[in-house]
Amino acid sequence: MNLKVFNRAWIEAVGALLLLVLLMFCEPIAKNLTGLIMADDADRAQVLIEQQEAFRNSLRAQAASASMQSAVSCIECDEPIPEARRAHIVGVQLCVECQAVNEAQARRYRF
Repeated sequence: MNLKVFNRAWIEAVGALLLLVLLMFCEPIAKNLTGLIMADDADRAQVLIEQQEAFRNSLRAQAASASMQSAVSCIECDEPIPEARRAHIVGVQLCVECQAVNEAQARRYRF
C-alpha cells in the first residue's frame, strides 16, 4: 500500500469516527444541523414568526404582571403565597402547585 492510499484511508476513517462521535454524543445538535440544512425558506420564516410571537407574548405577560399587585393568597386554591415568591415574581397570582398545573395544561393544549 502506498503512502497516498494510506493517508486517504486514514482521513476517511477519522472523518467517520468524528461523525460517529457527533451522532452519539451530540444527537440533538446533529438533528438541529440536519434540520437547518434540509429546511427551506418557508420553514425558516415560520420558525422566525413563531419566535417573534413568543417574544411578543412574553413582553405582554411581563407588562401585565408588572402592573398587577401580587396576591397574598392563590386565586385558584386560596392557599397563602409565600412572601419570597411574591417578592421575586411581580404580580404573582398563583401558588407554586397551581402554577405548575396551569403550565402543564397550557403545554397540553398548545397548538
